[in-house]
Amino acid sequence: MLAILLMKLRNNTNQPDAELSSFIKPDTFDDIVCAVQQEAKYVVSVHSSSAKFDKPSVALKLGYALRNCSGLVVSRAVRERNVVLERDAEWKVRVSSVALKTMKDDKRKKQDLLPLTSDLVKVRTYLDKSVVEYCEALNEHADTDNYSSLVSITLTSVILF
Repeated sequence: MLAILLMKLRNNTNQPDAELSSFIKPDTFDDIVCAVQQEAKYVVSVHSSSAKFDKPSVALKLGYALRNCSGLVVSRAVRERNVVLERDAEWKVRVSSVALKTMKDDKRKKQDLLPLTSDLVKVRTYLDKSVVEYCEALNEHADTDNYSSLVSITLTSVILF
């Protein structure tokens, strides 16, 4: 996933040989946000509260990965005694929170379709008839096929219950 993001960053900034660590800086933060938004299919909205991603999980996964990379860059900077500004909070506000909100809204708005009672009655009738048939078949001819079929039908009946 980070490789795809790096390719997108290289294309967007016209830096074909750039490394990911060269983008983990405060001055390139907007380039990273733009690339993640492109990859996660950000849907622009007039109201910021209705902004969303078509692929919110991609934005979250990239956000977590970039946070880890940022931590590595910071630890390397500490070892080399360089001063590096961390902009993790801004990442959370501009990408992660929108992605989490999108996933929550999508889950809340999803309609649960329940089967019709008549369909459940048909399935139950079929299962009852099949149990009787497979029990008779197993009594007449005991083999693994009849037994596994009876087990499957019984398990389906338990799940339906």
